[in-house]
Amino acid sequence: MSHANPTKKQHFVPRFYLKNFASPEGDLQVLNVKENRMAKPRPYQGLGYEYFYYALTTGKPDEIAQQVEEWFKPMEDFISNKLPKIIEKIETNQQIQDDDKYILSVLMSMLWLRTPGMRAQMKAMDEDMAKQIKRLHGGEGSGDRFRSKSNMGHLICMVKSLGFGNAGFANMFFAMKWTAFLACGNEQFITTDSPVVEKWLPPKGFYGAGFMQRDKYFALTPKILLHLTHPVGSKKLKRKTLYEAQDDEAKMLNVILISNTQSYAYSGRKKELEALLNDRNRPGKLTLEYIEKYEKPWAEWRAKMGK
Repeated sequence: MSHANPTKKQHFVPRFYLKNFASPEGDLQVLNVKENRMAKPRPYQGLGYEYFYYALTTGKPDEIAQQVEEWFKPMEDFISNKLPKIIEKIETNQQIQDDDKYILSVLMSMLWLRTPGMRAQMKAMDEDMAKQIKRLHGGEGSGDRFRSKSNMGHLICMVKSLGFGNAGFANMFFAMKWTAFLACGNEQFITTDSPVVEKWLPPKGFYGAGFMQRDKYFALTPKILLHLTHPVGSKKLKRKTLYEAQDDEAKMLNVILISNTQSYAYSGRKKELEALLNDRNRPGKLTLEYIEKYEKPWAEWRAKMGK
């Protein structure tokens, strides 16, 4: 590689975002969702990355990894400089301008596209395509060209469809209907290694929900969660304050956030993560409501479709 000091730890969840959730000492509590246990607290800078994540082969240094890292840097610098003022505006009930919404839209688009979960999803789609081609045409090796042999497909999608000043997903996030939940009770919002969560129900006909028909949930800070829905009605950002009497609503939002986790959930304090861990082991009222609303319909649909 031509870079004398290549960036090895390449974050798919930016440090400036994780910093908003850290304790005053700069640490984050960590819930290992895969292993169903609390892990040791970690400095926020040491989370949300993989070695040479943007390389053609994760973990193997190459020139592309550094080019992608450098491509993201000015965008991250710009957003991180603007974000504190936008957060202050939301918290203090000031008017949110279109420019503010667009910056948040780029942030959500970037976080949604960058994660290992999105990469795995894209590779799974390629694999499914290869299997379908083989099933239809038969023959040894038919469909192999559709199989992902590297991260290239994800890297291209990430860069070309982000929508920072051009057509892309940022514009679609921007066009949705926004509600900002403000946690002012006893509960705070968590975040995860897949911060932007989509939720939708199984299709009733042939076509499923498109991008803008899928609800989006994104915890911007421990006190602010953005909920994006189908763009019907006013385009102005609405606010809903969750006081102590609405703690269950904040808890339910955390149940939704953790449902999209690949491996880890994060918070500046243990309280919310331990409650989620206990609820995963012995599902309570809110988790059972979540299962009834989202998981049960999909289980029934997959059984009906033979999947």
